[in-house]
Amino acid sequence: MTNVKDRLALELQAVNTQLYRLGKKKKQLNAQILALASEEWVNNQQHMVEDIIAGDRYCMKLQWRQSKEKVVPLHYQKHIIPLLGGVKFVGHDVYVDDDLVLHTPRPTHENTLDLIIPPLPTFE
Repeated sequence: MTNVKDRLALELQAVNTQLYRLGKKKKQLNAQILALASEEWVNNQQHMVEDIIAGDRYCMKLQWRQSKEKVVPLHYQKHIIPLLGGVKFVGHDVYVDDDLVLHTPRPTHENTLDLIIPPLPTFE
């Protein structure tokens, strides 16, 4: 039997581990996507310059945006936005089945994060 403090500490560590793994995965995906970008877009660092990488069903919008860090004047950052069915799906819970068909389930309190992060172990 674990007490509340132990359970909270274990859950927090599990979440931190998952966030770290997802951050590493996001960096890998960004590198793969940017390798597909056109050379013309990569060499044209200007605010709001865009390019589209089109797939069979879905596509991605690449965009240069002004850096929020303001350390170097006129410094721009690359932003990648997935477009699914022509709609930006940032912030929505989605999953893809084996046929690469996108689904947007109605989230409940229990399954909101289960779509992206596997459920945490339960402690009694």
